[in-house]
Amino acid sequence: MNATTVVAIVGVLALDASGSPLRQAVLGLFVIALLGAALVGARPRDRALVIHCVAISTIGELFFTQVWGLYTYRLGNVPLYVPPGHGLLCLCSLEAARTRLFSSHAKVVVGGVVAIALGWAAWGLTSPHRDVEGALYVPIFFALLRFTPHTRDYAWTFVLASLVEVVGTRAETWAWAPVQPWIGVTSGNPPSVAAGGYCVFTALAWTSLLAYERIRRPASRVAAAEGAGEPAPLEAPAD
Repeated sequence: MNATTVVAIVGVLALDASGSPLRQAVLGLFVIALLGAALVGARPRDRALVIHCVAISTIGELFFTQVWGLYTYRLGNVPLYVPPGHGLLCLCSLEAARTRLFSSHAKVVVGGVVAIALGWAAWGLTSPHRDVEGALYVPIFFALLRFTPHTRDYAWTFVLASLVEVVGTRAETWAWAPVQPWIGVTSGNPPSVAAGGYCVFTALAWTSLLAYERIRRPASRVAAAEGAGEPAPLEAPAD
């Protein structure tokens, strides 16, 4: 699935480097179909997480491009393939984190990702364009690696998203603003550790999913009790 996703995303970004809005829409439908096919065989909780991730990333993409102006897509919109693309990255990272490679060599893999992120950020800061924005993603990314139970997921998300950023900007499918609006710091194209920002979408999706499950769980208990002809459980009185 990872190999298929990488080939598909690289192909879609290359094909969208030029052409009409119609071509872009067709590419979007293709990625939606690809995500749908991948979700058919996915675990139920993975499927739920990916759906939350697609919803949150859609809101994020609209805010970052249409309001904040951090980066701009070629046609000035958010291409239809972008939200399901986030979903594919999320699903691929979940699956990759369960492989024998990650389970047996997690420290080596995560350590390698950390070294790449630090080296890339240092190179960006010392390059002629002084990529300050990329370095700002480092503490966010490292906090997710250190303080959440999804370290392996986020490490692989960084790898896949870095590939997406490099291919997308080189194909000129989108471009990052040379100076970040509002904050005013300089940026690379892409920023060095911008892929760490993709992990935020997944982290918010986990938060959203857990909140939904907590809300849904008491409701399901009430429905089960009513279906069995039992009185619904009463809430404890407030102090």
